[in-house]
Amino acid sequence: MWARNAANFPNAARTWQDALDYINSVNNGGGLGGHHDWRLPNRKELFSLVDHSRYNPALPVGYPFQNVQSSDYWSSTTYALVTYMAWYVNMWDGSVDSYHHWKSDTNYFWPVRGGF
Repeated sequence: MWARNAANFPNAARTWQDALDYINSVNNGGGLGGHHDWRLPNRKELFSLVDHSRYNPALPVGYPFQNVQSSDYWSSTTYALVTYMAWYVNMWDGSVDSYHHWKSDTNYFWPVRGGF
């Protein structure tokens, strides 16, 4: 299950570690929507939202989410060859990449819960 509001977090654009830490603090605090098992999605989960026939954002018609930014969203997946980089999905066009996205850069994050 995805967080319905894709960017309604304080300082929504964060470093990779700050996004992980924020989700952890939500889980250890009041939770989100009454749930305490949120996490950063892996790149396959995040990519599963994409509709490549659309852009700005690259999501299917009638998607149920709010405040989706046509920008980059962190995945939990570290780039294996260069571990200071992480994979992301660009919601403008649905592209998936890790190139030039150091974990110290700031991107949006979109929590998910449950298995894929």
